[in-house]
Amino acid sequence: MSAVTIGSNILSLNAQRRLAEGESSLSRILERLASGSRINRASDDAAGLSISSSLETDRRVFTQAVRNINDAISAVSIADGAVQQLTDILVRQRELATQAANGTFSLTQRQALHNEAQALVDEYNRIVESTTFNGRYLLSRDERATTVQVGYGTDGTIAFHTGAGLEKALGTGDYTAQGTYSAPDSSSRIAFGDFTGDGILDLVTLGGDGEVRVGNGDGTFQAETNIGAIESQIFAMVDINGDGKDDLVTFSNAVRVRFSNGDGSFSDPVVSSKAYGTTSRFEFADFNSDGFLDILAGSGTNAEVMFGTGSGSFTQGVSFAAAGITSSGDIDGDGNADLISSNATGVYVRYGSGSGSFSSAVTLVSGANFNTVGVGDYNQDGRDDIAVWQGGSVHTYTNEGGSNFSLSQSFAIGVPLGIHIEDANNDGKADLIIDAGNTHIRFGDGEGNFTPTANTVAGGGNGVLADLNNDGVSDIGFASFSDFEVYIYMAETIQVTGLSDLNLNTRAHALASIEIIDKALNRVAAERGNLGSSESRFLAARNTLEAMITNVAAARSRINDIDVAAESAQLVRTQILQQVSSAVLRQANLQPDLVLQLLAP
Repeated sequence: MSAVTIGSNILSLNAQRRLAEGESSLSRILERLASGSRINRASDDAAGLSISSSLETDRRVFTQAVRNINDAISAVSIADGAVQQLTDILVRQRELATQAANGTFSLTQRQALHNEAQALVDEYNRIVESTTFNGRYLLSRDERATTVQVGYGTDGTIAFHTGAGLEKALGTGDYTAQGTYSAPDSSSRIAFGDFTGDGILDLVTLGGDGEVRVGNGDGTFQAETNIGAIESQIFAMVDINGDGKDDLVTFSNAVRVRFSNGDGSFSDPVVSSKAYGTTSRFEFADFNSDGFLDILAGSGTNAEVMFGTGSGSFTQGVSFAAAGITSSGDIDGDGNADLISSNATGVYVRYGSGSGSFSSAVTLVSGANFNTVGVGDYNQDGRDDIAVWQGGSVHTYTNEGGSNFSLSQSFAIGVPLGIHIEDANNDGKADLIIDAGNTHIRFGDGEGNFTPTANTVAGGGNGVLADLNNDGVSDIGFASFSDFEVYIYMAETIQVTGLSDLNLNTRAHALASIEIIDKALNRVAAERGNLGSSESRFLAARNTLEAMITNVAAARSRINDIDVAAESAQLVRTQILQQVSSAVLRQANLQPDLVLQLLAP
């Protein structure tokens, strides 16, 4: 039996405690209902709060990652739109080049086609240089590599590279030694050709014997195969029968054609006699427009054209006495091969008719002791220009039309073994290559000017330019005069995304431009493939992130969000308990009245 006291009202204290607990519980229930969260402070559920906060961080990071991906998709879409325009440009250029390759057009008509094609080159390069997203260049410069943050740390990144498919090699003018190969004897000369039909250049070295090394496509070559005794070191590699494999043609008192068997070996020679003795050089061109390569052979005093049949034999053609060092070209831009010669009194042209006959000699440049002439269109006007050695210098002369030539530049150099005008660095502009023991390369600007300083490659012999690794830039091989070795030098390159110049002024240049355009179309197709694959990856990543955001939000909701039904029921219960506690407290506070009743008289 409990004592009846007036010092302490235990019943009231218990009721007060229960009422306070009810008020606290009611306050937390109302807070949860008002916020919608089960955890509003760490004391509500410390472990749950930690997990919930981590999940909320994940949700917000992944949400930002989705926005990042959307930005990347926008950048890829802009790049793809620009590349589509590049495709349209190239298709139009392909059409123009095909039109210019038609033999029915004159130089004036082809010049109109050339002007449009070159304008489109400028527009192509403008698009490449100006396509941007948020100030970042998408198809040019060094900003094309982009990393998209799609999660946490380095593992949560996607790297993509716009413009990578458009890249092509451009020569810098520097060369790096690649390898050395033995020559069959001290008097060897070299040439490059595709003997196997695989699109990779192989190496042939001729001295007393001939040796063939099959190329690996990177500037290196396999072990040599001896092809036996060779009559002459005056030789060339050219596809005589049009089977896609280069054949071996030698020239010494007779023309001998050895057809490639496709494995580095050659057939027995097909022999065609000629009218006179040793020649110093020869070239191939179709002088009579029958579709078969003919031969222009020249010595110090004479020249001869022999007509090919396509079977390896050559018939006696046209001879010229006292012609001097001779080359072929198209001086008047009519599409027919002409003969250009230099001797002690000047530089001359014999205009070709296209049927195998030639005009009498016409003087292009008068002077004394001209030697070693090079021919090529270095200002892209459709008429070949010339470069010729005289008196210790190589002089370049610009074709002004009508057999008129003007001196453009002069470069001091010793007597050259050869002068060539060709595109050495893959920029679409003709360069000046001079062989004088070492190889000297002066890059052209496409307007008839060459750099005053030459890029010199010291090989100690007659350099031969050839693209040995199929990057479009010419590499150099030397047969050294001093140690009887063959040296290979590879061109150093940079990657660019622009389009090289095109020349549609002649049928031959138009046909060459078709190949350039086709390669550019392949690069653009590769770029569109790269952009498409990048966009597909971004879409897949975005779908994954959106699913993760949903799942993370659901996981956080299960931890952090209240069950409104349960909380509402708890609210009613707590309110009832609070009311009961209040009533009980009122009754408990009346208990001391019993003491007064006991003390009443």
